Amino acid sequence: MKAKTSPTSCGIQRTGWVKGHQQGFSLVEILVGIVIGMVGLLVIFRTVAIWDNHTRTTVSGGDAQVTGTLAMFNLERDIKQAGMGFGRAASGVMGCTVTGVDTQTSRNLNFRLRPVEITEGAGGGPDTVTVLAGNSSFFVENARIIGSTSTVKQFRDTTGLRQGDLAVLAPASGTACELIQITDNSDTAKVSVTHSGSGSYVPDVAYQPANPASAVSPRYNPSAGTTLTYAPGGTLFNLGSAPQRNVWTITSGRVLSRADEFQGATAVEVSDGVINMKAQYGVDANNDNVISDTEWVSSPAPVDWTRVRAVRVALLVRSSQFEKPVAAASTSVAMPPTPTSKNPTWAGGAFVMTNVDATSSADTHSDTDVVPENWRFYRYRVYEKVIPLRNMIWGNTPS
Repeated sequence: MKAKTSPTSCGIQRTGWVKGHQQGFSLVEILVGIVIGMVGLLVIFRTVAIWDNHTRTTVSGGDAQVTGTLAMFNLERDIKQAGMGFGRAASGVMGCTVTGVDTQTSRNLNFRLRPVEITEGAGGGPDTVTVLAGNSSFFVENARIIGSTSTVKQFRDTTGLRQGDLAVLAPASGTACELIQITDNSDTAKVSVTHSGSGSYVPDVAYQPANPASAVSPRYNPSAGTTLTYAPGGTLFNLGSAPQRNVWTITSGRVLSRADEFQGATAVEVSDGVINMKAQYGVDANNDNVISDTEWVSSPAPVDWTRVRAVRVALLVRSSQFEKPVAAASTSVAMPPTPTSKNPTWAGGAFVMTNVDATSSADTHSDTDVVPENWRFYRYRVYEKVIPLRNMIWGNTPS
């Protein structure tokens, strides 16, 4: 619009407005605005991407911490019970080979009378930890056998031996033991128990207070009874009504699992994200009630199992977040240190690292190989603990 001035009759000029040429944004101005908007969007998206990456790292790190804590808690609780019911076994008995039968699942049982048994993983792979413990609330001491038949054992006293209890019978000499299940403790003199493989028995009501007692068939007694000679001098170790021989393993490459061999149960997942487990025995070789640095061993197995006082376990937990490398000025990507200095370690040494996808037992990638299968681009936590075997300490501490 342009201003226009015109004279008036009184000599006073009157100012008005007239329509002129209209102007808008030029193409250059529009393009500049678009560029500024795009730069703003790029900054916003970059900020969101960085924030999301940090969030994922934080969340995955928290998940790994929870996973490791729960895994170690469950494993520690199980190991602390190891040896319950047979912690006072003599050196000639501890470690004996126990044979038995599970008639319900038609399985032959064969295991060692050891509180904890460590099987080393090949090539630095995960170890297997097997824990044996009874659960009797009435009897945790050994009982000397003074009379024996194939289905009846006599003692000076049978206090604490209940119908339904499982027990390990150990002869006075030799390395073979047998597993039985007590089916009758009604002897008036309270000096004998029966472990028949036929008929039925009523489990002690203390084991099932919420249910009426009902007769069941014996599950762990061979039909012909025991075959070894136990009197005089044999020993019975009461494992209670529901002992456990839990086998702890790493399954599927990243899951800590537990299976009870007594029940013949399949492995139950405990914690996801645990990729390795290493363990060692603490053997008090000189019997001074102190485990020195040189008394931690994993192989060979201890000769005298009564000297095993503790177990130390390490769990290696990996987060699920693939950490992409950060750009550096001198190279295309900033890489972590060399694998030999980066491998996670524990008190027993360094963990052997392998490909994440578990397609190979070897580490086939280099520091500069930025692929999800390269273990170097993940975060790790090591959970390590020394777990005392209190049942072994209480049962075998020298006076």
